[in-house]
Amino acid sequence: MPSGDPQRAWFPEMFVDLKVKWNPSLTWDECIFLCRELTEGRKQLRERKGIRGPRMKCKGCGGYHEMNPVPISVRSMHFALRKLKIIDQEDFEIREKDWLQYQRCNKLDVYGKPKQPKQNKTSGCND
Repeated sequence: MPSGDPQRAWFPEMFVDLKVKWNPSLTWDECIFLCRELTEGRKQLRERKGIRGPRMKCKGCGGYHEMNPVPISVRSMHFALRKLKIIDQEDFEIREKDWLQYQRCNKLDVYGKPKQPKQNKTSGCND
């Protein structure tokens, strides 16, 4: 198996991308779009590096399936910006508060997508 952490959410190349594309004047819609770009970039990096997802046992069928990492959320992006010292703690807290308000007012999930009504799942397997 190629080197790399199958559960890693952020790769160094993604931090470079974030530094280049980040602007404090981005709207929330632009932030959501940036998170989607970062998620797609991670997918391409994982493919290029031959990093496969961890295998987990499916409660539905009992078989083992490769898991895909969750998308990059706006909150995850805020943590990355703080880690890179692009924003300080005060900016982080303000952005988090504003994001939560925007998210609630627009009925969005953590990834910026409209919330879907909860459904009962009988199986976690798509096979």
